[in-house]
Amino acid sequence: MAMTAVTAHGIFIAEHIAKELPQMDCVVNVSPLMREIISALVNGPLEPPLQLRDALLGQLLVQELKTVGHLPFYLPWPEDQQMSEVCEYLMRHPSHANNADSIAQRYAMTSKTLHRRFLKSTGMNFGQWRQKMRLIKSIEMLLKGRAIITVAAQSGYDSHSAYCVAFKKTFGCPPSEFIAAARNIKNNAQEMSP
Repeated sequence: MAMTAVTAHGIFIAEHIAKELPQMDCVVNVSPLMREIISALVNGPLEPPLQLRDALLGQLLVQELKTVGHLPFYLPWPEDQQMSEVCEYLMRHPSHANNADSIAQRYAMTSKTLHRRFLKSTGMNFGQWRQKMRLIKSIEMLLKGRAIITVAAQSGYDSHSAYCVAFKKTFGCPPSEFIAAARNIKNNAQEMSP
C-alpha cells in the first residue's frame, strides 16, 4: 500500500539471476544511478532481442541491487485469511491495537493462539509487527504536515517521547529529521522537474 504519490516500474529478472538477490521481500534505497538505469530499461525496447546496451544495463542493475542495503519500510503481510483480517483491522485502527488479548477475543481465539499464528504467518511477533505498522502508518500523517505530538497520539503512543524513541530506533532518525529530509527531497524534485 502506497502512502504517498509514487511512480512504479516492474522489472522482471530471470530466475537464475534472481537467485543472487535477496530471497525475501524488502524495500531498498534507489540511488540516482539505479533510478537512471531503471528509467533507461523501462523506456527501452520491450520485445526481444535485447540490444547489447540493454543487456549491459540489466547486468549493472543486478550488480547494484546486490550492494544496496534494505530499508526498514517493509511490513510482511500474512497469507492466513484470519491473520490478514487482523492486520487489516490493525491498519484501520492503529491506536486501538494496544491489547493483544482484546484483538484475540475480537477474532474468537486465545491470546496464545493469536501470537503463535501471527508469528507463523508474518515471521514477526504480534508486538513487533504492530509497532512497525504504527510507525510506517505514522509517516503518512507526518508527510501531510500533522504535528508530531498529534501523530504520536493517533498512532497509539502514550507520549511524544516514546513515539520519537521508537521512530528513531526503527528508521535511524527522529521524526523531525525525517520530515526535514522529505521536504528537502520534495523541493529538489520540484526544482528538477521541467
